[in-house]
Amino acid sequence: TTSAGLNYQNPTTVPITATLDHLTLLNNGQALSASSIAFSNATSSPDIDISSVECRAYKDAEGVQPGSAVFNATEKALLSTNLVDVSSVLCYVVTADE
Repeated sequence: TTSAGLNYQNPTTVPITATLDHLTLLNNGQALSASSIAFSNATSSPDIDISSVECRAYKDAEGVQPGSAVFNATEKALLSTNLVDVSSVLCYVVTADE
């Protein structure tokens, strides 16, 4: 989910569905304005340990310009105190060796 920072007490939440190991375009590749991104496991597969999934947001639709640090089920990505553009998200499973 993404949330806007302008009204931090009543943030706007936009749910997205990300496919593991595939760059997921947000808003049909058009940037969303957000100040943070939170991970939700509401629709996760029962075959995947949700604690092993990490994601990164990107400013561009191609996944070249980093837009966030890694975020996961326990830590959201704090992007900025102001709104910034996010166009795509990449989520992946991290093994114990990584």
